[in-house]
Amino acid sequence: MSVTDQPLTRNDELRAEVRKSSLEEVRPTIAPIRLALQAVAKNPSDVPNLAQLFDKVRALAGNPSLTRLPTISRVVSAFEHLLKQLVDKPESIN
Repeated sequence: MSVTDQPLTRNDELRAEVRKSSLEEVRPTIAPIRLALQAVAKNPSDVPNLAQLFDKVRALAGNPSLTRLPTISRVVSAFEHLLKQLVDKPESIN
């Protein structure tokens, strides 16, 4: 019997339920972030669009549901820090 063939324990099932519900809770924030990111991609030197993207990502990073998704939380946090640096020093965008 391989590792992938082992039946799920109740703990595994609960973790899967928590992941699923956490993803559902943060799903509404994804489309606005995508739109803001597209706006920044079209004109990276547009500081107001960059600030708007930062605000949206920061709100996602602060979402309590994200704490139950540690890998996604780390990626969002790193993206938030990058955006903060770009908002603080827009002249570094090149």
